[in-house]
Amino acid sequence: MKSLIRNRKYATEITADNDGEEVSIAGWVHEKRDLGGVFFLIVRDLGGFAQVTLHKGEVEKKLFERMKKVPRESVVAIEGEVKSEKKAPNGYEILPERMEVLSEASQVLPLDTTGKVLTSKLLHDNFWTTNIN
Repeated sequence: MKSLIRNRKYATEITADNDGEEVSIAGWVHEKRDLGGVFFLIVRDLGGFAQVTLHKGEVEKKLFERMKKVPRESVVAIEGEVKSEKKAPNGYEILPERMEVLSEASQVLPLDTTGKVLTSKLLHDNFWTTNIN
């Protein structure tokens, strides 16, 4: 299997002007969002973030399922086509054709690295400091 790391671009090197071009990116799985028929994988590299978008039925089922299962903070290389998309971060998304897991995170992370979930201690401390009087 040819490694997808060759000819890799950083997220900041890709723009909406690359619409239709084949690119390879590599980085950490930062976030995953499953909206049923559409799945988003946010990949973080040294340059920033790139959105990988999978439409169920438009990509191979095996690829769709593998991307859904890869743990956050795993290191991946993804090859796909750039599509200009105003709603996506940086104005583009990548429609994947292949993915290689370079290093799979060994376990579920004990803390939420995205900062979107408050821990029970933070909720508890906030409640008691704001509702004490």
